[in-house]
Amino acid sequence: MRGDAFDVLTSLNSALDSRGLLTGLTVGVVTFVCGLVYGRFRKRRLISWAVLYDEPINRTFQDDGPDMWEISSQGQEIDKGSLVVLDIASAGRDDIVEQDFALPLSFQFPGREVVHFKVRDSEHVRRKTIDAPDDAMQPPDDRSKIVLPLFSLNRGVGFKLLVLLKETASGTDTPNDRNYQVVDGGTVRGGEIQRRKPHDRRYWFRVIAVGTVLLLLFGLTGGIYLANRVVTPAPECAIGALTVQGSTAFAPIANTVANDYENACTGASITISAVGSGAGLDDLRRRPVPGVIAMTDGEEDGNTPGLSVRPVGLVIFAVVANKNLRLSDLTTAQLRDLFRNSPSSANGSFIVVGRDNRSGTRRTFEQTVLGTRSTDFPASAPCPTDSQSAPAACTMNTTMDLLTYIDRTPNAIGYAEADALTYFPNVRTLRIDGVPATRSATLKGSYHFVATEYLYTAGRPRGLTADYLQFLTSDPMTARLRDHSYVGCSELSGTALAGQCT
Repeated sequence: MRGDAFDVLTSLNSALDSRGLLTGLTVGVVTFVCGLVYGRFRKRRLISWAVLYDEPINRTFQDDGPDMWEISSQGQEIDKGSLVVLDIASAGRDDIVEQDFALPLSFQFPGREVVHFKVRDSEHVRRKTIDAPDDAMQPPDDRSKIVLPLFSLNRGVGFKLLVLLKETASGTDTPNDRNYQVVDGGTVRGGEIQRRKPHDRRYWFRVIAVGTVLLLLFGLTGGIYLANRVVTPAPECAIGALTVQGSTAFAPIANTVANDYENACTGASITISAVGSGAGLDDLRRRPVPGVIAMTDGEEDGNTPGLSVRPVGLVIFAVVANKNLRLSDLTTAQLRDLFRNSPSSANGSFIVVGRDNRSGTRRTFEQTVLGTRSTDFPASAPCPTDSQSAPAACTMNTTMDLLTYIDRTPNAIGYAEADALTYFPNVRTLRIDGVPATRSATLKGSYHFVATEYLYTAGRPRGLTADYLQFLTSDPMTARLRDHSYVGCSELSGTALAGQCT
């Protein structure tokens, strides 16, 4: 039944699933670290430049050799000339527009004078240099500098700047001493201008360190993903409709399995009907049809002709009380006084809430805690609608109804499936003879308020019914249900409860 309380409980359990949470946290850490690395090593706006070529022209040992070039510009012969090729690119995270420049990009060549320059590989920048005044690009008072006009440059795009220079009187005089320099200038808002240099050992050390960290993080994420794949239940995906009815205690677990099955198999429709163990089994007895599973807390005492039965695991129950009572522990003797007889003022002003006499949970409580099914507790009785100080005994038809009543009634005490208490803030579990209602105490044999869950079908299960049962009892699903108050039959081998599923 979709849209009811069990779907809400299952959705919350799925959201808090430890494996999903761990995977999510790991992916988050990887993303965060990658973001830090990306932000650390890549600026928002970055103009990156490098010197591709910077060599003298006609500077050989023999000035009149056959390899000599005649270099001139605008009819003027260039003596002691040199050629520079700069590679300029937008290497940041964002595109660069003209408004991003606080000061225009410039290059200075100390000891040399700019004779002429050209732009290649970018028509936009080339047109800018053609349209700009010569005096703006080559200041008359500093002939060693080129000031480029403001330009736009998309991320990852660049251009080449070819510069013809000649040495000044203060430049290098020795033919083989080519200690040329190139100095950048300008300011980019929210970024910088940076020269690309050959990578040193520290750079490669950082690259290897970052790469190792990322490899470990991605390996961890991949390992968790593969581990989840191994333990994630995978049904065969039969097609059809199935109704799982009966125990209100086991219904949330059955609904978790049903939701997982339907998420994996779009051709299956599974309905959970929490009507109580007795009612669910009685209905199957009257109408023994395929496509129906009856859930009971404990095996039915009477005959079940024509029905197949299969134990699937243990459900852990707990004695529960409203937190206002400030109880934490009750002895078996105290519980027998409360639940075997009609409450009296000698036992306090408790409103003792049980289940009706068709409930599998009640049968389990009477057999495992009270030690008898012969009690004076009412078979069915309505609960008081208002808080009262006089003691009372009443019954509820379902686990959810019982917990809802105890949650809002300050002096109420009862019993229920332990896993459901998460959603009732005013209800707490009580220890029985000092033993808590936990999985570990159950497996040790020290906690006894448990029931073997039996599933009944009309004849041998087939199709979707058989596949649902196989899916429920599979090792991956058994592992997934460990977060609930449930222990699969396959987990009982070698424990004090090894005979519970025989």
